[in-house]
Amino acid sequence: MKFKEIINEVVEILARCEGNFITAYQICQKIERAHPDLWQRITIAYPSTDPNRAMGEGTGNYYSPASFVSHALKHQTTNNPRIVQEVLSCEGVLFGDVAPGFTGNKITIWALRA
Repeated sequence: MKFKEIINEVVEILARCEGNFITAYQICQKIERAHPDLWQRITIAYPSTDPNRAMGEGTGNYYSPASFVSHALKHQTTNNPRIVQEVLSCEGVLFGDVAPGFTGNKITIWALRA
């Protein structure tokens, strides 16, 4: 997949958060609910070894749908200075039933500033 295939939906999700930060995991969960066809394409492109866990701890892969979303946003920051990136300490944090994987207890969080 290419970043351009998801960036409109991802920025739209950030815009609905009204300047509040969210994680790539949360963005993925919103894509899964609002754009199931897009979510299916993402999970096919970045599959997990566990069919019941698309991303996070236990997927068996370093690069997941959440990684793809995060990299797409990082790439987009050069074109859209309203996209803001910060780092969150996430020890003990779950996103639904998703525990961050391969992050060393910190993850990137994203917001769209006015």
